[in-house]
Amino acid sequence: MAKTRFIYAKRGVAKYISHLDLMNVWRRTFNRAGIALTHSEGFNPHPYLSVALPLPVGAESHCEILDVKLEASPDDSILDKLNATLPPGLQALSYTQELRPIKDIAWTKVELRIKSADNGDKLAQFLTNGAVNIEKKSKSGMKTIDIVPHIAQSDVQADGEEIVYTVLLRASEPLISPTLLCQALAQTYPDMGWGSAAVTRLAVLDGAFLLLQ
Repeated sequence: MAKTRFIYAKRGVAKYISHLDLMNVWRRTFNRAGIALTHSEGFNPHPYLSVALPLPVGAESHCEILDVKLEASPDDSILDKLNATLPPGLQALSYTQELRPIKDIAWTKVELRIKSADNGDKLAQFLTNGAVNIEKKSKSGMKTIDIVPHIAQSDVQADGEEIVYTVLLRASEPLISPTLLCQALAQTYPDMGWGSAAVTRLAVLDGAFLLLQ
């Protein structure tokens, strides 16, 4: 049994694949590529396969994490084998057998893009204008949280007719998803169209803001 972590991209049409469908895609991909996964024991065996921090449907990513248990240790041909069978928009980028615990994930770097005639100046004040309270679903039901303390860094750039807002979002409790951030921005700036922002996850970081592979 070889525990292996893959970093993969999810872009283009693949951003519309739900988490449940994505898991089925990966199972079929390993099967078609002739790469055997280790299965659990019992009456209903299933492959050891998990995706960390599932993306909301419609979001893209350059840094998704897939952990699996392989029957045999991988070699350098494994990425080509997977990419030859993956559907458009999904691409295996790298793999490692030196796995850090998923609990080490503390932040995600996320980019939001909207078309706007605004130059982004007022957006630069988003984190300094006081509390921004939003409703977040928890195990005990809905609760109100201030999103501002859970954003570590932010940057605003104008790119042609678009505004690009790049932030670090807390990925531990409370987990701040891109959807929650868009909700907070739409609530604060209702005339800017944040509800339809293009979302891309750029990096997954640990508590020291180092890349977690």
